Amino acid sequence: VAQSSRCLGVSMPFLPLNTLFAQGTVLQIVQSPKTVAIYMEDDHAGGSNRIIHMDGKHPPANVKYYLGDSRGHWEGNTLVVDTSNYSVGFRNSNIETYKTVERFTRTSTNDLRREITFIDPQTWTKPWTVLIDMGKTSDDQHMIFDSACHDGNHGMVGILVGARRQEAATKQGK
Repeated sequence: VAQSSRCLGVSMPFLPLNTLFAQGTVLQIVQSPKTVAIYMEDDHAGGSNRIIHMDGKHPPANVKYYLGDSRGHWEGNTLVVDTSNYSVGFRNSNIETYKTVERFTRTSTNDLRREITFIDPQTWTKPWTVLIDMGKTSDDQHMIFDSACHDGNHGMVGILVGARRQEAATKQGK
């Protein structure tokens, strides 16, 4: 998978594929009356800041977001997050019919269960679910650091040269 040269954050829901480098396994969750914010560390790839609105009202289907539009509600002690309106699908899914439902449940003082159900009737024959059990470490032993994403600075010369060549080719009718 090619690394993006922009710091758009990782797509949601992000699965912890490389647990040796804290990739997708370090979360910071902050709750306010109207939103829940989740910062997910992704080692060197920029991490992801996600805002989950607790009003349950998705925008129209034609409004798309890179990280999808996340709306949440509580079912007992479980935060249920419905995410749709993705501008990019997951594993070749159809962005018009793809959505996820996540369930965050604290199972003990130091443990969090995260269930992610992938739904897309155009891509898969039935929804499928991933279960991730996560433990809490003490804050002084495992601090979250600001991601050191360079936002394209190292590749900026190549990006600009390529863009100028595309512009020149367009002007020449190629």
